[in-house]
Amino acid sequence: MTTAKDSGPLQGVRVIDATGRWGELAGRMLAELGAEVFKFSAEPVDEEDPYWACVRAGKTVVASGEPSHCLQDADILLESGRSADYGSRFPHLIHVSITPFGITGPLAAAPAAEVTVEAAGGLVGLQGDGDRPPTPMGVMPQAAFHVGAQAAADAVIALCERERSGLGQHLDVSAQACIVWTLMNATGYPPNTGSNPPTTSEFRGRQRNPAGARLRLPGIVSCKDGLAQVRLQMPHIGERTFDALLRWAEQSDMDVPEGVRGLNLNRWLADLRNERLDAAAAQTAADLVADLLTRKTKQEIQSYAAAHGLTLAAIHTVADLLQDPQLGARNFWIHHDGRVYAGAFAHLSRTPLSSQRAVRRVDAPPRRPRPEAKPEPLDPSAPSAPFAGLKVADFSWVGVGPMIGKALADHGATVVRIEA
Repeated sequence: MTTAKDSGPLQGVRVIDATGRWGELAGRMLAELGAEVFKFSAEPVDEEDPYWACVRAGKTVVASGEPSHCLQDADILLESGRSADYGSRFPHLIHVSITPFGITGPLAAAPAAEVTVEAAGGLVGLQGDGDRPPTPMGVMPQAAFHVGAQAAADAVIALCERERSGLGQHLDVSAQACIVWTLMNATGYPPNTGSNPPTTSEFRGRQRNPAGARLRLPGIVSCKDGLAQVRLQMPHIGERTFDALLRWAEQSDMDVPEGVRGLNLNRWLADLRNERLDAAAAQTAADLVADLLTRKTKQEIQSYAAAHGLTLAAIHTVADLLQDPQLGARNFWIHHDGRVYAGAFAHLSRTPLSSQRAVRRVDAPPRRPRPEAKPEPLDPSAPSAPFAGLKVADFSWVGVGPMIGKALADHGATVVRIEA
């Protein structure tokens, strides 16, 4: 018997995972949510490779056979492409195609690598130091991971819709389109200002604020045991950070000159521009802040920034994360078979996510009786969106929360936005 304690929200959902690198994370996330995920692999992989150990955790690898032979018993099919149209044969099936550019359009069949999709999605042009070429995101396949996460979310939405209609559908998920959503407010500049965001693209290397350009300001700085990043050149929050760090320097028994001690930097950008702030004193304060951070550990910096709400952050290495007190307090890390795995991406109070990290193997997925779909009675005049009738009170702020509210509204929910 399965209890709520050891079941996830997708308990009883069967997934056939026929993806390659584009989409591997989708099956991994659905497995964490409690789905039974059967992985069909077209190519052998090195199971000792940490990448494959990560993305296949919680899945059941099928030794041989064709994924299409198992679709009668499946709820979701994940593919890196579209092998066939299964809608007529399996009307209950949610078929998810995960590709670099989508399955239609001029680039649908174009070859693609991680860096080309990041670049085509606009991400690369926003990154890197202004005095050198743009850079891709990093070592791990961020575009592939973003599209995998989006595909998993889309599949869950389609499951919600199937509860209403009894029907599956085909989902066409593009990694390029998913990357665009990572750009956050950058997408608002071209339609509203007619150009790219300041300091990016054709503006690379240019200072955004002429007042701040008069000073040598710390950015990426060395600290006692690594690196930290500080942003002082931002209205309000960056100015508050500059002022708070000068106060920290004063409290740290540093040699703060009389002309700088007690200096109010909460409006330093406007004050410098209007010549109400002495540039030499401001430069001395900036140098003191840089010196202060060299004397502090990453943990001290992180704790101070969190306590005061500052644009200041320790730059953690991957090794640092294993010792991070926040992740430790939330029991994030999972130990299995001599490896350490990242844990649940969310804590669900009634249906916790699965902590299963073993990769099981079978010759073929077992047959299972499939319950006949019993959709909710639908009023023909009612909207058919997946979340129609759902009412949401949105008190969130900054970026992620409002984006969740938007996604719910896009799929039919009534979202009431409460703003301060």
